[in-house]
Amino acid sequence: MQLPPEERPASVDAALDHATDQIMRAGKIIGHLREFVANGEPNKTHESLHNLIREVFELTIGGVKEVNIQMVLALNANKDGVLVDKVEIKQVLVNLIRNASDAMAASPKREITIGTSLVENEMIQIDVADTGRGLSGLDKNDPFEPFLTTKESGLGVGLSISRLIVEAHDGKIWARPNPDGGAVFSFTLPLADPDQ
Repeated sequence: MQLPPEERPASVDAALDHATDQIMRAGKIIGHLREFVANGEPNKTHESLHNLIREVFELTIGGVKEVNIQMVLALNANKDGVLVDKVEIKQVLVNLIRNASDAMAASPKREITIGTSLVENEMIQIDVADTGRGLSGLDKNDPFEPFLTTKESGLGVGLSISRLIVEAHDGKIWARPNPDGGAVFSFTLPLADPDQ
């Protein structure tokens, strides 16, 4: 039996409102995921990956400084030309930075390091390292599995979207513990010949 709205405790109404908001948000995200998958091949152009990282750094630095997070760039790869959809790769970086920031909410040390290095098979690796709670909240689950989240208000789709994007660019994405505490999310992209 359902109580009339005027007899329901306020907390029930608040919970129902929150659940409705989350369902609407999930529906929008699923719609975006369907649209992304339907679009097929990304719109790739030759880009400097380091320039894309610097652009995302400039976009996000203000927000992370507001919550006392230091962000450091360690762009060590001596080649960074890639053939990518720059909007999509920026989205991956923003997702990883946002997750790193959220993971450090209760950490005494708050630092995000974004680094690059060259790896075998003409690939460039991008690492987003944080000093947050690490991967323990995920236990043995795949952090890129859709709808898996450790956030109270998260839906668990940011990392699965990031994986779709990276794989559409012939790269790989993974996570590992940060030796300094926290987590490192890494992905690779193929280097491109600037004459292509």
